Amino acid sequence: MANVRRPKVGSHTVSTGFDKDQLSALIRVARADSPGALVLVLLLGLNGLRVSEALGADIDDLTSQRGHRVLKITR
Repeated sequence: MANVRRPKVGSHTVSTGFDKDQLSALIRVARADSPGALVLVLLLGLNGLRVSEALGADIDDLTSQRGHRVLKITR
């Protein structure tokens, strides 16, 4: 893997993700909706999870390492 090169991406590439302002707006809406919606949006937006990864997580996947909560996700 050390010798694998990533493809070059032009500076004018169209992103399919949210920008900072869009994510902030989505977090505000989720916060107003419910705690569950907020947690899901934070997992997706701040950690780059896919919906299937977040919804497929089980309570057994939540652990603690060095004082931090860790959610084990298998891609």
